[in-house]
Amino acid sequence: MDDGVPMAPAGDGVGEIYDSAFFQRLEDGTRQSARVAIPLIMELVGPASVVDVGCGTGSWVAEFRAHGVLEVLGLDGAWVPRPQLQIPDHLFVPTDLERDIVLERTFDIAICLEVAEHLPPESAARLVADVVRLAPVVVFSAAVPGQGGEHHVNEQWPSYWAALFASHGYAGFNDLRLRLWDRPDVDVWYRQNTLCYLSEASQREHPQIAHRTDGGAMPIDLVHPEMFGRLARDRELKERYIQKLEIELQEKKDEISRIRNSFLGRSYRALRSTSALLGRKTIRS
Repeated sequence: MDDGVPMAPAGDGVGEIYDSAFFQRLEDGTRQSARVAIPLIMELVGPASVVDVGCGTGSWVAEFRAHGVLEVLGLDGAWVPRPQLQIPDHLFVPTDLERDIVLERTFDIAICLEVAEHLPPESAARLVADVVRLAPVVVFSAAVPGQGGEHHVNEQWPSYWAALFASHGYAGFNDLRLRLWDRPDVDVWYRQNTLCYLSEASQREHPQIAHRTDGGAMPIDLVHPEMFGRLARDRELKERYIQKLEIELQEKKDEISRIRNSFLGRSYRALRSTSALLGRKTIRS
């Protein structure tokens, strides 16, 4: 997951989910991943300007600046904690990603990393339309089904997103994912999910980006072994926890049953004693 997540509509409580603690948990891994990935992006494309759609606290924007890209901009929700921003305030534009993104300029590259899964399904096509308007090259990743995470409401396979990009004439390429795949110093969701989408003109401009997702050696829909292992371990832990809860629940049921039986037994004996006493009084009468 990127440290960037989309702005939620006012009053739905999502801003409480993406609080300062949420961004702090992600910050270190996100910045480290950016340090590794950005030189590879620079090698592939060499952008002079970059916009990050769903920038969070600006880890990726800050790293692009550190690598000499001075025309940068980060877009995300107004509730992103400003004290945690890693970029100057003027490079951050509060933006509701569930609405049309309107900027007065375009960029060499737009990045949108582990953001789309946080938006409702009805916003998916709009998001893709927005990022292709912003740049001829898009570096994009989004959580796959079963990946899990905080407020993931639209986990989809890359082929789902590729079809949306294709409707705008953008083709998908595996080149960056191939370079990241075996890098343990990059968060596994980036290694698994990150693809490049290029317009027809950009494909001619960057012939070095050549590993298309449609018909290439690497399938577009993949689960990284590390991600699979992580999810399998998580599932095993959850199953063990459920088993533990089931045992505890059964023990509580047994305890309640013993208490009930004990109470009923005492009540029955008291009733018999009362009946016997009343019987003796009746005989005396």
